[in-house]
Amino acid sequence: MNQTIISSSIDRANYRRALNFMKQRSPGQEFIITPADLRIEKLLSRNANKYSFDLYENQGSDRALEIKLNRNNLFFCTHIAICLAKQNGTSATGDGNHGNYPLFTYPDTQYFSGDDGASAKEFEALQTVYNGKLDVTTNPVVRMRDFSTNNFLYRPESQLLKQAGAQLEDELPQYGPSHGERGFYEVNPTIIFDGHENNSIELELGAGDKTLIAGEVNNANAAVPTRNVVVLLLKGFVVENGAQKVGRWTAF
Repeated sequence: MNQTIISSSIDRANYRRALNFMKQRSPGQEFIITPADLRIEKLLSRNANKYSFDLYENQGSDRALEIKLNRNNLFFCTHIAICLAKQNGTSATGDGNHGNYPLFTYPDTQYFSGDDGASAKEFEALQTVYNGKLDVTTNPVVRMRDFSTNNFLYRPESQLLKQAGAQLEDELPQYGPSHGERGFYEVNPTIIFDGHENNSIELELGAGDKTLIAGEVNNANAAVPTRNVVVLLLKGFVVENGAQKVGRWTAF
C-alpha cells in the first residue's frame, strides 16, 4: 500500500522532494542530503552595472565569509536572498573583519547614510540593487532571465531608530523566524545546480545614480574605511557526491 506523507514543515517537504528525486534518478544509491546555504559576495563599485557570481569553491580568490559549492556536489536551491553588508578595508578578499558587520535586506537610510552634500546619497545608490534584474545560467542555457530583484527587497516593520550621534556599530536589522522574514524569496520550480556544470548568476543593477554605492563617505561627505558588499544567499539542500546524477539544467 502506497503512502503519501504530507509535512507541515516546508523545509521538511522540500527535503523529501529532493530525496525522492534522487531515488528516482539514481535507484539503489544512497545519498547524504543535508540543509545548506551558499553565500557569494561582490564588492560594490560605482563603475560597475553588472556583477557575476561564481557558485564554485576557489581557495585562491574566495572571500572570507563565502560558502560555495564543491564541484562534486549537487545543490537544490529552494530560496534566494540578496543582502547588503559592509566591510572594513578596501581589499576584495584578504583584509578586514568582515564577520563583524550585519546583513541588511534593504538599504537602511540610517546605516547606509553616506551623503556627498549635493545630490548623491548612499542608500539611494544601493536601491539600484533592488531595482535590477537577475539571470541564472547553466552554460549555455539561461534558466531564469530578467527576474526582478525587487522580489528580494524585505523591509522589516520595525526599522532602525538612531538615538544620537554615530551608531554604526550598534545598529542591527530586525529578522523574523521564517525564511521570508529573513529576506529569502522562495524559488519555484526548485533549481538544481550540478557541480559538474558551469553555473553562474548575474545581477544587473537598475538604472540610476550609483555615485555612492561603494560606501566611501559618511553623512558629512568625509572619507570612511568601510565599503559596501552585495551578498547573494542561496538556501536549500546539498547532495554529497551527487554531481552528474541528474539531467542537465534540471529543475523540479
